[in-house]
Formats: sequence, structure tokens, C-alpha cells
Amino acid sequence: MSSQLTSALRDFGLRSRGAENDHEHQAANDVRPVLAKLWSAVVEPILSSIDASLYDAMSDGIPHIIWCTTGPLAFLPLHAAGDYRAKAGYIDATDFVVSSYTPTLAMLLGKSSSLVQTSNSAAGDKVPIVPQPNVPGYSQLPGVVGEVEIMRTTHFPGSTMLADGDAKVEAVPAAMTQHEWVHLAFRGVQDLDEPLKSAFILTDGRLEVSRLMSHSMRNAQPAVLSACQTVTGDANLPDEAVHLTACMLATGFRSVVGTMWSIGDGDAPAVADAFYSNLKTMLEDAGPVVRSQVAYALHDAVKGLHQSLRQDEFLRWIPFVHFGI
Repeated sequence: MSSQLTSALRDFGLRSRGAENDHEHQAANDVRPVLAKLWSAVVEPILSSIDASLYDAMSDGIPHIIWCTTGPLAFLPLHAAGDYRAKAGYIDATDFVVSSYTPTLAMLLGKSSSLVQTSNSAAGDKVPIVPQPNVPGYSQLPGVVGEVEIMRTTHFPGSTMLADGDAKVEAVPAAMTQHEWVHLAFRGVQDLDEPLKSAFILTDGRLEVSRLMSHSMRNAQPAVLSACQTVTGDANLPDEAVHLTACMLATGFRSVVGTMWSIGDGDAPAVADAFYSNLKTMLEDAGPVVRSQVAYALHDAVKGLHQSLRQDEFLRWIPFVHFGI
């Protein structure tokens, strides 16, 4: 299943931005059997075995599951498993659970005691936003401009902006250590031969995983990586997942939003807008924290995108994933 999914995404250009619509439809046809088998062989049996009392206790929502996958399973979207072949609609895992992932169980230790217990004032208006829509040598990311505009005008009008010449390899980690929240909207690249050389592309070069992991994000709460392929990982070391999203967890972030493959330029701003609206509302309404607001906020935001698309456009919403608590 993992090989089939990877081949379909690569063959039809969905590992890079700019895939043509007809290619996306062809890829969808190849991916449908993978998602159906993933549902019948893995996800549905697990959900069926969960005690009914857990579902009954969730009167205000659906249960939150954190998947800790190893081997080839680490490259498959369990959160979107389902039978997409039915013409009259389909069911998938998002109807039953809110899904998160963790590369290792150890990364959850020390994080479970604080399920993103932050306030809107703590999140504040000074969220560092790092947009890089135009980097020499790489294709443009036109959706970043609209995404940043929504962030600054709607959600964080006093945000700290590190754009163009300010978004440098030294400056970005320094800003991240000073804030609870961070939003990164630029290109991420994976080095499958040397995962620690995977990097974010900035104005003055590559911010590599190894360099970022040398910083401790003591104030870290959620990080949003609106970048291409932030959860690709290393096919040769699937049990030792080292990718950009896992890296953010390793530096101290409790919760990270990433993508499994390239996302549409119009989809990223829509999901980001809905995500922050959902999250800020949840934080305002929260009493005792009993669930991860970040996971639920992303789940609801992606559901909105999901419902706005045609039935055969599921490859557009599946890439958005949550890691951590």
C-alpha cells in the first residue's frame, strides 16, 4: 500500500506543486484502492474494537486518537482511510475520530500534562509569521500571499513578520524561541538520504533539521507548517522518523500541523483561516482542558474544505495532518 501510494503521488506530480487537474484525477483513481484497503484491514477493525463507553463519554464531539505508526505504515494516511469508490458517497475515518500522529511514543512524554493550555492573550498578536513566496531557484508559492494577508488582518494584526530579507537562518529560530505560536509559510524540502539535512528554504539558505533541533522551544505550543511535504519522512528509516514536522516536536513544540504532500495554493489559506478561527474560539470557551484543541481545530477546518470539494477531489484535503498532543 505504501509503495502504491508513493508511486501514484510521484507519477502524477502530486509531490510537487502545480499538478494538473487531470493528473490529480488519475492519481485519485490509483489511490482509492489503497485507502479502501487501509480502512478494511487496519483502521476500521481498530475503531470497532474501541470500547463503546469511550464514544458515549464524548458528548461534545468524537474521540481523539494518536497514531504511532512504524515501518511502511508510517507513510500511509490512516486519518483518511475509507472506501472512496462508492458513487453515492462514502465514509472515512474523519467521520468517527479526530486523528493525530506521533513518530515515537517518547515524543509524547512530558507533553500530555499540558494539552495546549494557552490563552488567546498568550497567543496574542505577536505570532511570528514567516512567509517566503519567492525564493530564487524554486517555483513560486502564490498562495502564501493570500494566506499571510488573512493571518495579519483577521487573526494576528500585531504579528511579528519575518519576510524577505528578515527571514534568515539565524533569525527564524531566534524568533521561534520567543513565542508560543509560530506560522511558517514557505517551502520545505526533504533529503531522503540524510534526513537531518531536510530543511526549510529561507532567504539566505537552508534551515536544516539538525540546526533547528539545536534550539529549545521552551514556550512552544502549536506550530503550523504551511509548506510542501513537511511529513514525507525517510523511506529508508521509517521507524526513526526524521522529518520537518517531527523535528518541531523534538525541539519542544507540543503540537504541529504539517502536510503529507503538496497542497493547493487556494486550499492553504482557507484551511489556515478556518483553523485559527476554530482554535481561538475553542480556547475562549475552554474550561478544564480535556482534549487537544489544536487537533480538533484542524479536524474541523479540514472537514470544511472536504465538504466544499467534489467527491473525487479527496487528494486535496488528505495532506493536512496533525502531530503531537
